[in-house]
Amino acid sequence: MDNMQSDLSFWDLANLARDRGSDSLLAKFVAIMWGLWYRRNKRIYENISMHINVTVNNALSLQQEYAQVQFFDVSNQKINKVVRWHPPPMDFLKLNIDGATFNDQSIAGIGVVLRDHNGEVVVTCSKVEKEVSSVEFIDAIALLRGLQLCVQWGVPKIMLEIDCLILVNALNANFECLTDFEFILQDIRRLIDGFQEVKVVHVNRLGNLVAHRLARHAWLIDDICMWWDYCPSFVSQVIWLDKLSICKDT
Repeated sequence: MDNMQSDLSFWDLANLARDRGSDSLLAKFVAIMWGLWYRRNKRIYENISMHINVTVNNALSLQQEYAQVQFFDVSNQKINKVVRWHPPPMDFLKLNIDGATFNDQSIAGIGVVLRDHNGEVVVTCSKVEKEVSSVEFIDAIALLRGLQLCVQWGVPKIMLEIDCLILVNALNANFECLTDFEFILQDIRRLIDGFQEVKVVHVNRLGNLVAHRLARHAWLIDDICMWWDYCPSFVSQVIWLDKLSICKDT
């Protein structure tokens, strides 16, 4: 880049990235350029300053997530394996979480559902959160809240299922991630260390619909709603379909 002319257009720069590298390098280049443009708009229109390292890291994580989705989009058979909800092992409970942002509002919602190996609901939860900076940020908050509840219940082994690949990669990485929710990740890792065993899994949005609907439901409440040993009516059909898939597997 240091040897390039400063007056080149974006199209010229993209062509140079492709000619001097590969399609993968071109994808990374475009992702970073989008990240810089997003950072600029945040500064101009929302007066929010994003650290350049956070901007680049988030952009590359999004590009990686897109590449993984493209990889799985090879056949319908592979897609089915990714999108369906699967029960955890018998000695585990599975925690699905999701976050939802609401347009033109300074609040967001989180959804949490904990189920056993038979697909039976242990608890579901919808909660309002405030001052959220990004979708990934609210997903991290949702996971933190879900783990805090699991710690109170004394759950020994837990499988965490999330549809945010950025968050999954950050938790599975053995190094510090340059994200705007790194301080939340530190709290999450401390909680994870308190369990006997934890597995972090990425799932397609279609396999995470219960948590997603619970997160959207937060729009209708003031603070928090919890349902023990059963599920509210607006997610009952999805719960039933998830349990039906268990019967098909067996």
